[in-house]
Amino acid sequence: MSDCQIIAFAITGESLGIDSEAFLWAKIKTEHADDFFNLIDRSNFNRRRKRLYPFIEELNKPIASYLNEREDCFLVDSVFISVSKHACEQRSKVCKENFETAPNKGYSAVNKTWYYGHKLHLLTSASGVFHSMNLSKASVHDVHYLSQVKHSGLNNCILLGDKSYLSNSHT
Repeated sequence: MSDCQIIAFAITGESLGIDSEAFLWAKIKTEHADDFFNLIDRSNFNRRRKRLYPFIEELNKPIASYLNEREDCFLVDSVFISVSKHACEQRSKVCKENFETAPNKGYSAVNKTWYYGHKLHLLTSASGVFHSMNLSKASVHDVHYLSQVKHSGLNNCILLGDKSYLSNSHT
């Protein structure tokens, strides 16, 4: 399969709301096997799709920008990404090569627990079209992500988020 076909399958799966490569591959193999005679193994597809991610992201940006062109309401939220169990944080060597991107300890108000890892901030239109995302240290407060939103090209719009995006200086 060509890189173009891998990218096309990845984008098609995303546009159909299929977030599982295993499900996407099973669907292609059972419903469209005759249409694609050169299907590769699913693990090869996943490996190549991950390698091609920067190109997929470059394709998604103008598409999302076009779809969000007339949007005036956006949603912002964050989710924690645990790297290792809290008890293992001292021994963990995952992603510690660079201090700026290294995981650290953060608090999840939703789960009322501490975790060790990162925080993923997502910004989407009210209709659900992706706009941008950012990965930060777990200890970074959500309100600090708003300064990055200001520089992401979003202007003159309503930005909806939970109370974690409020601070005394921003209210």
